Amino acid sequence: MRAIVLGVLLICTANILNAAEKIVLVAGGETAGFKEPFGLDFLPNGKIVLVEYIGHKVSMIDVDGKVSTYAGTGQKGFENGPADKAQFNGPHNLVVAKDGTVYVADTLNHLVRKIDPKTKMVTTFAGNGKKGFAGDGGAAKDAEFNAVFHIALDREQKNMYVVDMGNKRVRKIDLATGIVQTVAGNGKPGIPTEGAKATETPLSNPRSCDVDSKGRLYIL
Repeated sequence: MRAIVLGVLLICTANILNAAEKIVLVAGGETAGFKEPFGLDFLPNGKIVLVEYIGHKVSMIDVDGKVSTYAGTGQKGFENGPADKAQFNGPHNLVVAKDGTVYVADTLNHLVRKIDPKTKMVTTFAGNGKKGFAGDGGAAKDAEFNAVFHIALDREQKNMYVVDMGNKRVRKIDLATGIVQTVAGNGKPGIPTEGAKATETPLSNPRSCDVDSKGRLYIL
């Protein structure tokens, strides 16, 4: 049986006057233990949302440090609908759009899920739920992914980048058209070739990515 790990969220603060950095407990530990927390982001109102990998849910921390469930029952599975009835399966990451929409990398369901900030309804944004690789050039909702590990938005929030770890690829979803395309990785494991075309070189277990202000994609 797998041990349950209770996580904590810490913040590193810098005092400008003496440049001393201090670690401060924000949430977790004995008061509100998280079950393997991974990615987090901030809602427009300043509250924190984070995913719990073996907690199978999205949690929220308000400005006073109070922890509550934002979406998910905590039971492993797949279910769309009201946030308090939705189910996730091993989420690893999330990202918050400017309008407060929360996108979740629902890793073991091989999906990107969407939480509407107004209705609190959970829907599937990308993926058909089948583990595999298919759908480039078509609608992201019909595509197949293999372990959606991380997602990121570009600065203008016109595109979403999906780390499709099991497929050794990073894929891009145009948020206006919903079309998905591979932008890095050829599906084979290996060390990337310096200077090679991004879609023709291998990747070795990509874990996360982000986009800078010039549109350059960085892959971990």
